[in-house]
Amino acid sequence: MIGKNDRLQMHFVMIIVFLGCAGVSFPYPVIAPLFLSGQPTGMTQWLGFSPELLLGFVIAAYPLGMVIGSTLLGSISDKIGRKKILSVSLVFTVIGYLLCAYAVVLEEYLLFLIARFAIGLCEGNVSVARAIATDLSLEKDKTIALSKINSAVYSGLLAGPIIGGFAGSQSIEFVFLLAAMVYVLCWLIVLVLVQESKTEHKMKSALPNLGLFKNKLYFQLLVIQLLMAIGTSGAYHFIPVWLTSIQGFEPTEIGFSAAVMSALMVMSSLFAVPAISKKLNKKQIYVVFGMSLSVLYFAMITLSPSYSLLAFLVTGIPISILSGVFPAYVVQRLGGERSGLLLGSLSSMTSIASVFVALGGSLLLTFNHAAPIAVSAAFCFISVVLFMFVVRNNEESVDSGQHVERI
Repeated sequence: MIGKNDRLQMHFVMIIVFLGCAGVSFPYPVIAPLFLSGQPTGMTQWLGFSPELLLGFVIAAYPLGMVIGSTLLGSISDKIGRKKILSVSLVFTVIGYLLCAYAVVLEEYLLFLIARFAIGLCEGNVSVARAIATDLSLEKDKTIALSKINSAVYSGLLAGPIIGGFAGSQSIEFVFLLAAMVYVLCWLIVLVLVQESKTEHKMKSALPNLGLFKNKLYFQLLVIQLLMAIGTSGAYHFIPVWLTSIQGFEPTEIGFSAAVMSALMVMSSLFAVPAISKKLNKKQIYVVFGMSLSVLYFAMITLSPSYSLLAFLVTGIPISILSGVFPAYVVQRLGGERSGLLLGSLSSMTSIASVFVALGGSLLLTFNHAAPIAVSAAFCFISVVLFMFVVRNNEESVDSGQHVERI
């Protein structure tokens, strides 16, 4: 059991995560139409690149920033504390969104691209929030604690696209101004209400320890996360393109579709994860729901458009379950002392995957709009197969008396 104050702090963190994820998803329904509306603007004619490639660069810029920010901010928070890192990163996030709005008004593509990268750099604060959740929970409760944080993430992703879709129908720059205002509110909550959660550990440096990659299991689990993240990111980033170009959806309709999927993710995080964790262990959960996700993605490209959209919405269930269970498994296997670094590293793998998906998916779109989703199904399947192989080998090592190094 955790104390009353810890529960209160968890609620504050969940509010921050909810608001932050709502803010970051405000632009989700408007970015694809911004580049694929067919109207030539300064945003769609930069250096002679096609609008599809320019969209891909913008999609890639945000997670590319997160590649650096997630690991770096999570690791630094292990050393100097969670609250300080959250406060500073939120201030720079506000500045980034203001620059995005300014770039849209002036139709300055390069400034918009740089601002999106800067926002991603500061968005490592989500991994810091997850680290706070592990600080506030006992070992046996970490899966549930992370699932609560994930439910806040998905709740934000539910509300964000709906609000962003309606705001975008007024003006696109207003979407980014609204996001900036939300992050100002997040910053005030951190400043006034959130307490430092980090217990003292003697760390030689606040920077990530590159020697950790010598830990074989750590490296293998990062690769597994990377493969699964490529699978989930492929559909997430390019479904709006499919909805825009194939289904003819407007921003409000894209936002509604994303909100329905997020609602299923919220319900799964709050109710399915605790219930399933009592029936299956973390390894079994990853295999069952990882395979289910691969099948759903495959169904999206083989069924009729209406059933394909339904399959997309249902993918929210396995995604939310995997997002709660796998990080808890990693912390459990490799040690909770550096949970900030571990969870930040997993977030970095997700960001790296998004970069690959954004650039590679943009090229695939020139051939077939279903290609990114087909690749998503394949990568989810490969991730599960590799996970089963790694778990089996690791258990054999333990059975033979070999020591499994913790971080």
